[in-house]
Amino acid sequence: MTLEHFDELSIDEKFFYAALSRKMWKRECKALAKESMEKGIKKGIAKGIAKGKAKGEEKKQKEIALRMLKTGFTPADISKATGLSEQEIASFNQSGLTSPDD
Repeated sequence: MTLEHFDELSIDEKFFYAALSRKMWKRECKALAKESMEKGIKKGIAKGIAKGKAKGEEKKQKEIALRMLKTGFTPADISKATGLSEQEIASFNQSGLTSPDD
C-alpha cells in the first residue's frame, strides 16, 4: 500500500516533494526535540550537582564554626575563618547547636 501511495505521489512532482519535505520536517522536529530534552536533562543535572556542592560547603563551614566555638574562638574570628556571618555564628551559640543539621 505504501508503494502504491508513493507511486501516486511520484506522478505529480509537486506532491512528491511536498510529501518528502513534510516527512523530513517531522524527522527534523523529532531530532530537535530529542536534542533539546537531552540538553535540558544535562543542564538540570549540572544545576543539581552545583546546588548539592553549595549545600555541602555550607554544612562544612557550619561544622568548622561549631568546632571553633567549642574551642573558645570568638564569633568575629570564626566569621573571618569561615565566611559565615557573626549573627549566624551567635545563633548557633544561643540555640545550643551541636551539629550543623540541628
